[in-house]
Amino acid sequence: MRATGLAFAASRLPRRAAAGFAVVLATLLALPLQAQAQSTLVSNLGQGDDSSADFNPPVAQRFTTGSNPGGYTLSRVEIKTQDSDSFSVSVCGIDGSGFPTSTCTALTAPGTFASGTLVFTAPADATLSSGTTYTVVATPAGTTLRLDATTADAEDTGGATGWSLADAYDWRNSSNMWTTNVTNKSLRVAIKGPTVQVPAAVSDVVVVPVPRSANSLQVSWSAPDDAGRDHVMEDSKKACQQARAENLT
Repeated sequence: MRATGLAFAASRLPRRAAAGFAVVLATLLALPLQAQAQSTLVSNLGQGDDSSADFNPPVAQRFTTGSNPGGYTLSRVEIKTQDSDSFSVSVCGIDGSGFPTSTCTALTAPGTFASGTLVFTAPADATLSSGTTYTVVATPAGTTLRLDATTADAEDTGGATGWSLADAYDWRNSSNMWTTNVTNKSLRVAIKGPTVQVPAAVSDVVVVPVPRSANSLQVSWSAPDDAGRDHVMEDSKKACQQARAENLT
């Protein structure tokens, strides 16, 4: 464990605000950091193209997220199609049978539809919990939809740890009931986005007034390394400002 310290002016912050400041600081230090790097979380676009699948009702492809403690940000979904028919895409939760629920996040469709890999963009605040199964639902705008399917059960290399795709897609039959296809084909899709990074735990936060000035505080903490140092310093300043605003005494 590395002990680290920081001293800075706390403009007109009462000396007796130290205890409240420590509570505020500890709360801010617990907030997660989000990675910005784009990555492929799971994909089977690189697997063999065994056939196309024609759909009139909606079709769904389940996927399961990995165990990253902070969860994941959903940036986009890529789907391989064989024609130019338009369709919408949502990412939904599943019920006890593994079929889509009405709790869904709608994605923005590409500007044009053509044969090949299409990109559907998620809202900026779309997140995925760790260790959870979701499903990608594609709904045709017209009467038909032709998507690429594969009998390969493997995922492409380079995906995030613990992620997987179901080995068969689901579709809604003529009785408006969801069912799993019996040919063991999965849709060719990719789920992309960054993982949400949680900084190493910071502990033993101590805040004391600096003897020479009633308007200064000395902050110290313990951390495994310096990886979160900038985060701690910035949040220390924020905590000071919040303590001043609330006039803690």
